[in-house]
Amino acid sequence: AAIVHRTFELYPQRLDRATFPHVNDWWERLMARPAAKLVYTSDLEETPERPAKQTVAGITEFRI
Repeated sequence: AAIVHRTFELYPQRLDRATFPHVNDWWERLMARPAAKLVYTSDLEETPERPAKQTVAGITEFRI
């Protein structure tokens, strides 16, 4: 899931819903789970605030 999360974050156009509907549906089901919400939701007790649309500050600068 983390790899798909990074792909959505770095190259959202590569996982277009029309082209990859099953991947997008799987992703939405995965992220709806309580454990995923706890890990990926900002500003909870266990997670610091994250930059908008980035889970790691400056991650787009490290794209290859």
